[in-house]
Amino acid sequence: MTIEFYTVLSNILNAQLSEQNITAKKAEAIRDGLLAGIRTNLAGHSVYFKSTTVKDKTADRHKAICAEFDGFNHAELMAKYEIGHAWLLKILKRGGHG
Repeated sequence: MTIEFYTVLSNILNAQLSEQNITAKKAEAIRDGLLAGIRTNLAGHSVYFKSTTVKDKTADRHKAICAEFDGFNHAELMAKYEIGHAWLLKILKRGGHG
């Protein structure tokens, strides 16, 4: 599925500028300037936007593992979350962060 980047960005910018009570004429100038800058700097390049939801889900999962850990249930957590011992230890060492 192809998404027209400039259309999506334009819609987001319009919504954000509208929320800031910026006049329509000034909002249009800001939006056009931003889009022109993006076109100039990214023309011909592929752009990848990493999903933040994946990172959030991973952090939540790591926090859950740490919360469930009782000091004796290594094997249970490894089976439940389908991870190896080394990865479990790394998660526990980080305290569920990252």
